[in-house]
Amino acid sequence: MNKIIYACTTFLSAFLIFIIQPVLAKSLLPSFGGSVFVWVVCMLFFQGGLLLGYTYAYLLSKQSFKLQVIVHCCMLALSFYFIDNTLPSSLTDSQQWPPLILMQLLTIKILLPFALLSSTSPLLQSWYCQIKRTDFPYYFYSISNAGSLLGLFCFPFALEWWLRLDQQIAGWNILYFIFAALCTLSALPLLGLKSKYVEKIDTITAAPNHKTILLWLGLTTLSSAFMLASTNFILQNIINMPLIWILPLSLYLVTFIVTFAKPKQYNRNFWALSIGIWILLLAWSIHSNAIVNNFLNGVTVVLALLYSVCMLCHGELIQRKPSTQYLTLFYLIMSLGGVLGGLFVTLGGYWLFNDLWDFYIPFIIIAGISTYILYKQYATTQHKWDLFAISCSVLSLCAFGLVHLEPMFNNHIHLITKTRSAYGIIRVEDVHSVTHPDNNHRRLVHGPIIHGKQFLAPFHKNIATTYYGKKSGIGYSIHFLRKRTPSLKIAVVGLGTGTIAALCNSKDQIDFYEIDSKMLSISQTYFSFIQNAKVKTNFYLGDGRIEMQEILNQLGSQQYDLIALDAFNGDSIPFHLITVEALELYRQHLKPNGIIAFHTSNKFIDLKPITQALAQHKSLWHFWVETAGELKKGTLPSTWALLSRDPELAPWLYKVDHSISLSQKAKSSLLWTDKENSMLPLIIWNPPN
Repeated sequence: MNKIIYACTTFLSAFLIFIIQPVLAKSLLPSFGGSVFVWVVCMLFFQGGLLLGYTYAYLLSKQSFKLQVIVHCCMLALSFYFIDNTLPSSLTDSQQWPPLILMQLLTIKILLPFALLSSTSPLLQSWYCQIKRTDFPYYFYSISNAGSLLGLFCFPFALEWWLRLDQQIAGWNILYFIFAALCTLSALPLLGLKSKYVEKIDTITAAPNHKTILLWLGLTTLSSAFMLASTNFILQNIINMPLIWILPLSLYLVTFIVTFAKPKQYNRNFWALSIGIWILLLAWSIHSNAIVNNFLNGVTVVLALLYSVCMLCHGELIQRKPSTQYLTLFYLIMSLGGVLGGLFVTLGGYWLFNDLWDFYIPFIIIAGISTYILYKQYATTQHKWDLFAISCSVLSLCAFGLVHLEPMFNNHIHLITKTRSAYGIIRVEDVHSVTHPDNNHRRLVHGPIIHGKQFLAPFHKNIATTYYGKKSGIGYSIHFLRKRTPSLKIAVVGLGTGTIAALCNSKDQIDFYEIDSKMLSISQTYFSFIQNAKVKTNFYLGDGRIEMQEILNQLGSQQYDLIALDAFNGDSIPFHLITVEALELYRQHLKPNGIIAFHTSNKFIDLKPITQALAQHKSLWHFWVETAGELKKGTLPSTWALLSRDPELAPWLYKVDHSISLSQKAKSSLLWTDKENSMLPLIIWNPPN
């Protein structure tokens, strides 16, 4: 009976941990403008909370049984006060640094419950060793990771789809009360114990030395860093598809489940050789461009490499497990390694490297470890097969190094500059064509996506390119509005290269809202659309919705003729920019017959049902404008959704382009609000190549 209660408590605690993280992060996004720092700060906060929980378990396990029960039950009772996860509006109006506000808010609202949930797995394993006289409780850690895995999939595929955010939080609170009851039941048997069993059987066991502890720390740091770096690598270089981040984290958890449940089945030579083989395949995929041309192959190779790496790290970790006397110390060091790996990727990766060195550094270290393992095996056996394995591992490292250097010898594409921000790697490149010199251009590339380009030939520099051609949705909008007034006032959320300026004249005014400060510098240093148009411009650095709200509060409505939202081009869809609340803000800034234009070009997400539902909700016309790209004109295929109440827009659009569709009635269930939105129904599972 005790075993069942312990298993259920451990499983439920891990499940709740992986539910509350995305629930709270998403509930806070609109209040902080949907900024990516919300996800980064939340992730670092929860990693710190996990470390705090493991530290608490380590310190508590050193006390007497009676004191452990009293302290833990009191902490559980106290935590009920902190599970009201509502957002005080006063904090969002503060003049403090926003990440600091967010950290304070999370600390007040969830730190204690989260730390207690985090402490459950190591603490209950320690208790189980006392009650059941066992020296191998590590399968409970597998159960814990199974709960984490379920929570990971449950949020995007069930809770987010079926429940509003307030309902999700209420459900979590109920489950937390159940967890507290189970945890209390788990602690009560300790009151009947008189002495510590582990002290009787482990007194002759020496404490782990510094070398062993550093090895625990290094292995967990490497696996954590490589998991996060692999996720970034996939999103920034292969495919920007929603929910793709779930796959690397799932494999990371699965390797813990497999290695900790059945450590004897771990084969270090197999996984060391596997790493070398997958590195070779990754190098070939990058060299042949298959990693981009066939995203399924690219993702499969990276995920297979990640799984092999985590199996090696976690397999070596469990082989070096301590006696149960030092079990909580073992988990504490593992937690610290996870935090260090997260800090290396999320902070070091953005501040120290302009390239993917947060991926390459753990990658190289792990490849070196696998080569060393294979070398030791060959030194022992002298088998030809082991020599072949070593050769594969060394060859894979050399091949990957050559592939990484290959772009230096590419005369077709010349890198002008490369920088990195919290939003990814930004590259400015000059692309030259021997056969079509008129097509030579400079482009802005953000991850795998082209965000703008400008012809290098002086007589072509003022041509509107990419998604802003004259026959695009935004081009039609400006043409139509120009008939009414010679001077337009336009708001653009998402600066890019400032290409929209090529559609404007010196009498117009454009207010750019850009969240990435580095994008502002790049658009003015390496591209000349704005300068050439001599258009009046204002730049507002920050999240578009928050900046617009502040301007509305301080200066009133800006009476824009056109509001263009160009921030929906990848995996990180800023849902707070396309909700009912956001649309109401845009309408307050818009002239009565103005146009709201959503740039919805996306291979993996169909935003049409959302823009349709918004238009219907506010009694607006909805036009869906799809345009094919023209190589000579430098335009790319684009899709725009135009929302307006102007009765003259419909006949004019139909006259200039018969392919434009006037949308039919939308499903109200796809109406997004700040509290109710799910991307799952919008995903295009078989995107076109």
